[in-house]
Amino acid sequence: MKTQFDTIRRKELKLYRQDEKVSEKKAETQKTNVPKEKVEVFEVESLKEKISQVPDVDLEKVKEMKQKIKNGTLAVDAEKIAGSLIDEALQNLE
Repeated sequence: MKTQFDTIRRKELKLYRQDEKVSEKKAETQKTNVPKEKVEVFEVESLKEKISQVPDVDLEKVKEMKQKIKNGTLAVDAEKIAGSLIDEALQNLE
């Protein structure tokens, strides 16, 4: 048999649960509210690191190789290429 006390208790419990959810959302929001300046500094540092990992390209060598390919004079050592591919594949397995 439901009493008025049970109804009140259920309403209190419901309000308490809603309050908990609101508190959790506030806590999550506060964790993710990083000042914009810190995010920008982090992004700049991250980009600098990525740029430093990109190898330099010898544009003159690229131009020379393109010309050799165009002229049909590029010497290709198939054994050397195959060996390099196998070595790289083995390193990736480790």
